[in-house]
Amino acid sequence: MNDLGNQVCRCIVGACDDTCKYYDAKKACCVGYEEVIQQAEKVFSEYESYKDLEEQNKLLKLPCAVGDTVYEVQELRKRIQPYIVIAVHVSNCGNLYGWELEDGKGVYSNVNGFSEYAIGKQVFLTKEAAEAALKEMSE
Repeated sequence: MNDLGNQVCRCIVGACDDTCKYYDAKKACCVGYEEVIQQAEKVFSEYESYKDLEEQNKLLKLPCAVGDTVYEVQELRKRIQPYIVIAVHVSNCGNLYGWELEDGKGVYSNVNGFSEYAIGKQVFLTKEAAEAALKEMSE
């Protein structure tokens, strides 16, 4: 978007130079940049749609998505268990995430998955954060 935005701005104000693929040295300006304008209009239209959804409180921002790896700190076993998120369930009570063992090996402490409230407490979005939490629990 940044390159596109810069290109649109340069084309619109006629401040293009030979780095612009639409620059015509003979005319000393951009020609045929309609494609850039069309791309920009599409991006701005999509942005407006997302902005409308957000204003209507219909845009859901999740801390992780299906396919992400999360890390559970298993305090009693003194280990970190990686899982793959396989489902996201949205409800009034909070979001629930279904998971499965990353490599089919390991021990589930909670077979179904985890609540969003567990993120940052027992479940972590990065291995480094999980390792730091485990270290802190061990001290």
